[in-house]
Amino acid sequence: MGLDRNTTLTHVYGVFATVIGVVGGVALFTEAATWRDYLLYASGWISAVILGILLSRSAEQARKDGITLGRLRGEVASLRATLEQRSAVLDYLGGQMMGARATPRTVVNDEGEEQR
Repeated sequence: MGLDRNTTLTHVYGVFATVIGVVGGVALFTEAATWRDYLLYASGWISAVILGILLSRSAEQARKDGITLGRLRGEVASLRATLEQRSAVLDYLGGQMMGARATPRTVVNDEGEEQR
């Protein structure tokens, strides 16, 4: 399977972000930085990691939902075909029974007697 445009852009942005992060880390360690600078740098990476985890989980869930949706669409198509087939059978039987006298319904009461 070839790479599509979105996958390529994702990898390009990921590489650029990593390069910028490494450059920032090198610059942070080469100059005299305070503990606040280290915390600011670490908070950016922590938020990036959390965002990456959430994005990965949502992509996995979207993939599973897509598979489920495809399966359900197949089932709906099968059920529609069955419904059309049954409807055709009912139309045929209805056409065959035209003109035939209907059988009256009967009701059985509690004592077992038939009533019309």
